[in-house]
Amino acid sequence: MKSQVTALGMRHRAAIGITEETDAVAIVISEESRRIALAMRGQLTPPLDVATLEDMLMLHGKGSGA
Repeated sequence: MKSQVTALGMRHRAAIGITEETDAVAIVISEESRRIALAMRGQLTPPLDVATLEDMLMLHGKGSGA
């Protein structure tokens, strides 16, 4: 059985990796399913709708001093 991370595509794994090493936030859109996910602090959210993604980005931006 594959772990959750190895079952993901390359873009999803890259998004998780970059957010483990930096304070970046990555938005990932699946080519196959068109689902949107957000990677932060090495974690990937479940699929998000656009409104929830906007809310999460606004919250993250306020916390970073932007």
